[in-house]
Amino acid sequence: MDKLDYALLDCILNTCQAATKMSAAGRKRILSEIDVKNDTLYRRLTKLIENGYVSNGIKESREHTYFITETGKNALKEAMK
Repeated sequence: MDKLDYALLDCILNTCQAATKMSAAGRKRILSEIDVKNDTLYRRLTKLIENGYVSNGIKESREHTYFITETGKNALKEAMK
């Protein structure tokens, strides 16, 4: 993981407050908070999901939503030390 991955985890947890399936944030919301391209965000979120740091929430219309998992919270805490 690099700084962008940790920034995404921090954005999802703290700025978007997406810690459960019900409070999950969509890509549009995440993009409004962090300055990355849509393609980059999609690739990074896919990687974070594969590694267990982020999970899919409840869909909003056709859009997927994302929230941080306990593994992601722990990784973020370790990085902040």
